[in-house]
Amino acid sequence: MKTLALVVVWSAMVQTQLVTATGATKVIEARLGSYMGSETTAINNEKYWSFRGIPYAKPPLGQLRFAKPERLPYQGHFNGVLDATRQGAACPQNSYFLSPNEKVSEDCLTLNIFVKNPKYATINAKKVLVWIHGGAYLFGSSFIYDAGNLVTEHDVIVVTIHYRLGVLGFLSTEDEASPGNYGLWDQALAIEWVKANIRDFGGDPDDIAIAGESAGAASVSTLSISPYTDGLFTKAYSHSGSATSLFSRYTDAKGDAFLLAKSLNCTKVADQADLCSTASKALIQCLRTKPADVLVPPPELLRSTFVPRVDGDFIPRPPIELLRDSRYLQSVGFYRRKYLVAINNNEMSAIEPRYAPAKANFYASSNLTTSAKDALWRYFAVNGSTAERLEVAEADPVVADAVGSWYEDRYPGESGYTQIVYDLHFTIPTFDVLNAVALNRASSAWLLYFNHYPSFMRGERRGMIHALDLVYWFDISTDVINSFVGAGAIGTYSKDEMRLKKLYSSIVAAFIKTGNPTSPLRGITTNPWYRYDQSDAPYLDFNSKPEVLTHLARSNRILWEKTVPNLVSDLQDPEHRSDDRD
Repeated sequence: MKTLALVVVWSAMVQTQLVTATGATKVIEARLGSYMGSETTAINNEKYWSFRGIPYAKPPLGQLRFAKPERLPYQGHFNGVLDATRQGAACPQNSYFLSPNEKVSEDCLTLNIFVKNPKYATINAKKVLVWIHGGAYLFGSSFIYDAGNLVTEHDVIVVTIHYRLGVLGFLSTEDEASPGNYGLWDQALAIEWVKANIRDFGGDPDDIAIAGESAGAASVSTLSISPYTDGLFTKAYSHSGSATSLFSRYTDAKGDAFLLAKSLNCTKVADQADLCSTASKALIQCLRTKPADVLVPPPELLRSTFVPRVDGDFIPRPPIELLRDSRYLQSVGFYRRKYLVAINNNEMSAIEPRYAPAKANFYASSNLTTSAKDALWRYFAVNGSTAERLEVAEADPVVADAVGSWYEDRYPGESGYTQIVYDLHFTIPTFDVLNAVALNRASSAWLLYFNHYPSFMRGERRGMIHALDLVYWFDISTDVINSFVGAGAIGTYSKDEMRLKKLYSSIVAAFIKTGNPTSPLRGITTNPWYRYDQSDAPYLDFNSKPEVLTHLARSNRILWEKTVPNLVSDLQDPEHRSDDRD
């Protein structure tokens, strides 16, 4: 997670150095009012327009805290011309992850629009991308994502959004008092706002793509399978995350809500088991009176807490079940969209910084013998991850042992256990989405493996660390790489890297415009990059010499997609259970 923080801060530094306002302004007359934007110069010296800090929902204050966002009234939510030349406040989070120039406020449900030539369009309207930032659902903002280069070179509209994070975005008592998932409801309402208003800025409301990285990617995936988003977007691009990623799965929302409330003197019951509907409502009402800053977890609590949960509404059932239910997917419009799914070659960079300290703390706090510690740690590492993947409280020992032995046979030492965590956070969830799309030929998906080793990265973090893909299509200057030796960066952003950035941006732009990312690769790859199918499992191995390969992580996928499910099925067979009793 420290790596994620470094990338965020890096991006923030980049942003402060390359967004250059020209001083010119322009007013757009839209259905909700008038917006004054500012002219900006991209890193390619081309001009474009930025409309920042536009509210898309009522401020989530008072009784709207821990509640679904509410639409703005069509008239009267502001008078005159809205000044959209300044960035809106980031949603409450620990300031550790924000640029020094950023402000934080609970009144944060705003979006930014970047467009080359803004004007009302009915024909030749521009294609639109709505970007959802990552940050473990706990931190991040739209401040660092400037798409000037993408907007000016490819003439698309890019919209970046804020949504509620952490406690304010995902706290749940698991009942009607606070169902949770408010950050997801925010995202959906933001896309709805874009669909209703983007034509006034020159965009096509009937052809919107959504995209995100890490928690943003998992959000994109979740939005794609929700019953509340049918018709809102036509394309979805998720990079390094899925609705089935373990970091996107809440295991004890009610317990966390109780512990938080207890620490703030907001519960009168002695135990979370005593939380009933009445007690939950009183708890939430009390939390609504607390200042936002006491509801922000410190950096050391960055874990899978206050994230999306299966609420029976926005997420009707576990995402892994929904992605295997072709009838359900058909009913919510899943197959009426196109998909681009991507993963980096060093996503492990997001796992190892958390894994090693967790193990060290465990060994230091236990008085057991070393062999007993080893056995117990193996249980935590293997059984815990396996149980989460299988959506059970505890994995059958036979299944967990089979998983542990498989990884121990193939990966030396501790790397086997970290590989399990890595696979269930990134690799296997990536294919959950791809396999779901492949169930219906009416839809299409493409897999991109960012298998590049940047010239400016060295040491243990070589390769495409988690979130480093962002600098290849959002704007980044060439003179700040040296400031990040702590993240493994040395040297400069070379001409070769700039060429790769240009190609990658073209792939993203092609997907936004047509739903097919392959056209920029014509004449570059020997074989065509064709859409994903389960027989060949093709993917683009993307680097300075991209090529089309097949069956990424094949043996690991066979384990989780076939071996483990078959073993679980065998163990559930009545005859097998009878044999066990004998």
